[in-house]
Amino acid sequence: MENLESIVAIVCIFVICPLIVFHYVFGSRRTVSNDDGGKYQELQQKARLLEDRIQTLERILDREYPRWRKS
Repeated sequence: MENLESIVAIVCIFVICPLIVFHYVFGSRRTVSNDDGGKYQELQQKARLLEDRIQTLERILDREYPRWRKS
C-alpha cells in the first residue's frame, strides 16, 4: 500500500502538476487580444490589396508581353 501511495505522489508531482501548469501558461497565449485582432484585420486588408495589385500587373503583362509566363 505504501508503494502505491508513493507512485501516485510521484506521478502527481512530475506529470500531472506540470501538465496543469503548462495548460494554463500556453492556453493563455492562444487567445487573441483586441489589439492582435485589429492587426490581423489590417494584415488581411493589406494582403487583399497586394493580391489585387498582382492581378493587375499580371493582366498588364499578359497584354504587353504575352509570353512572359513562359520565360
